[in-house]
Amino acid sequence: GVAGAGCLTGAGRVALVLYGVISLSVFSGRPLLIDEIVQVLQARWYAAGMLSVPVPPLREFFSILHLVDIGDTVYSQFPAGGPAMLALGSLVGAEWIVGPVAGAVSVVLFGLLLRHLEPDGSRRWHRAAVGLFALAPFAAFMFGSHMNHATALAWLLGATVALARATEADESSPAWGLLAGLALGVAAT
Repeated sequence: GVAGAGCLTGAGRVALVLYGVISLSVFSGRPLLIDEIVQVLQARWYAAGMLSVPVPPLREFFSILHLVDIGDTVYSQFPAGGPAMLALGSLVGAEWIVGPVAGAVSVVLFGLLLRHLEPDGSRRWHRAAVGLFALAPFAAFMFGSHMNHATALAWLLGATVALARATEADESSPAWGLLAGLALGVAAT
């Protein structure tokens, strides 16, 4: 017997709280690395309805690594997907929540994927595997950050779960294939 839906949603809720605590207490809810800083800037521009911003009059005080300055316009070098996910947090003034939410979703999706990869695994084994995934230090700190790796992983896991469902012998709905393609496309951005 594999872990039930209640167990997975419980694991997702616990993960959300853990990653939120890491985001707020370890990282102070702020972007720390240059990649995170620029992606948050880009997210805020997106939330304001802009793809780029005009160069400020004193450009020497604005120029930073990972920003592309093409004369009168500045934009980020990063693909749009990660900052677009952060823009959802920008709309509510909480970019820090995006990583923890992506992490909680990833934990649930990982658990669903285990059902397909190891259908004969015991409930205890499934719980241990989901727990290990959720509590691995690298994952926990990544999900507490502003990095786009968290959202990309959530979309990739979503695509993998959809692909597993699409290839089941008793599954006839093309929606799973569509969902897999959509999730891969979003992850690629």
